[in-house]
Amino acid sequence: MNWFIYILAMTKSFIYVGIIATLLSFFGCNEYYYDSDISRTVDSFATAYVNYDFQKARRFSTDDSEKWISYTASNITKSDIDFINKFENATTYIDDIDVDDDAGIGFATVVVNGWVKKDCIGLSSPKVVEECTITFKIVKNKNGKWLVKMEGPLQNVKYNLD
Repeated sequence: MNWFIYILAMTKSFIYVGIIATLLSFFGCNEYYYDSDISRTVDSFATAYVNYDFQKARRFSTDDSEKWISYTASNITKSDIDFINKFENATTYIDDIDVDDDAGIGFATVVVNGWVKKDCIGLSSPKVVEECTITFKIVKNKNGKWLVKMEGPLQNVKYNLD
């Protein structure tokens, strides 16, 4: 009889462990989607911006960022576009995202490879920046969506000299 009680107790234990594991996996999935949404915004903005697709970059940024995107776009000429088109698109990958969900603010750091920088365009010996790092602010809007908030043209570029 003691053996039967032992098996019954073990079965209950496995059921409780299964329920707890299932609940934890649901919470983990929500965090994954949460991180995925932020990552998608950061990656989409960065990739569009460094490849001079400002209309697409605008979709992933706040309304007040539009003036800075427009400012950057207004300083690009037809000859700049022709020069940019000679190169393959720059690639990006997310190095770090640090957010304070309660405050609705964060910072994203993105590594860019093969970026034709505006200050390099039109020079007699043009240079593609092989690798650099950019950091920009992200904020959560009133609908809970994370967007890039530009407070000026992207200036905080750290060139990787490795």
